Amino acid sequence: MMRFRRALPVFSLACTLLAAACTGSGDDGGIVDPKTPPPGSENGPCEPHMVIQADWFPEVEQGGTYQLIGPGGTVDKDGLTYSGALRNRYKGAHGVQTIEIRAGGAAIDNKSVIDAMHDDPTIDFGFVSADDIIAAGGTEKSLVAVVGSLEISPQMLMWSPARYTVTDFSDLAKTRAPVLHFPGLTYIDYLIGQGFITQDQADATYTGDPERWLASNGDVIQQGFATNEVYTYTELLPQWRHPVDFFLIHWMGYENYPSAVAVRTAATQDPQLRSCLQAFVPTMQQAWVDFLADPDPTADELVKINETYGTFFQISEGLNARALEMFSEFSLATNGRDTTYGNFDVSRMNRLFEIVKGVYAQRQTPLPEGLRPADAYTNDFIDPTIGIAAG
Repeated sequence: MMRFRRALPVFSLACTLLAAACTGSGDDGGIVDPKTPPPGSENGPCEPHMVIQADWFPEVEQGGTYQLIGPGGTVDKDGLTYSGALRNRYKGAHGVQTIEIRAGGAAIDNKSVIDAMHDDPTIDFGFVSADDIIAAGGTEKSLVAVVGSLEISPQMLMWSPARYTVTDFSDLAKTRAPVLHFPGLTYIDYLIGQGFITQDQADATYTGDPERWLASNGDVIQQGFATNEVYTYTELLPQWRHPVDFFLIHWMGYENYPSAVAVRTAATQDPQLRSCLQAFVPTMQQAWVDFLADPDPTADELVKINETYGTFFQISEGLNARALEMFSEFSLATNGRDTTYGNFDVSRMNRLFEIVKGVYAQRQTPLPEGLRPADAYTNDFIDPTIGIAAG
């Protein structure tokens, strides 16, 4: 569960471990002298060092979280982590002073964030999609989403418009093309149930690379992120560089919250831990609002972090720019139906819960009896006054 310790000894230990993250000064880098912490940062309800487990390598879809540190953090190439002091503007009565963000997905051998949090008690927050949180409900791995990242998931199915004419969701089934996807995805079962694709089309052998797409000359339908693969395939992939078209899974009625920031269920039930969440969740909201208002500095930092990691996953200024355009074009990063950023819509979560419940019943692995939509999320710690300003 989320951990609480006395501020000064632990912060000293964190400085030893993070080395360069605890020297110097400056607001944007957020790096401070540990001997003179800002007012209100020493004795808050949170531990001084917070660990956040991401679900993939650094990308703009996580920009609001990396905004907490900003440029000037420490990149650990071996551990695939980015650490540093909280920006000065985000310091306050919560007591958090340093942040560590761990890359996920292939960076942790494709272990799920849920499993990573279950196995490693040093992780405080994790990026987990709302449908996966629902599916884990009532188990020893149960989590609660406390703040959202993007309002609409960029998860998509894409195809080559030169190969297939697709204008309606049901046209996907009419193509009879293989639908490449990662195994175990709840939304694939949903799409089959809706008749948008057929059981015969579902092909759970996708590994994230473009090999099947290229080998078939685009004669497949493939999962992906609209904010990544559309630009990559159209502009960057040398063996392709042709247009692709797509449907967001959200448009087809599967209104998932992607990469919601979640904590262990116990953290929402303990009074002390609730105090930390009450104090720190609004900071996470504000970081997202600030990132969206001026994304370039953090987005550029994400490029550099991936370059230092030196893995197969790399991003670019052009990719980031197109992704950020899509944030606006398709309302991926908005306040939702109200004026608050990062909260969860009750009716939407109720609908998603019923979809997930139905899929797991169909799989003969029903959700635990008595599980409710409200077990998967809470708006208790959200500051309703924090949101993107109109216009």
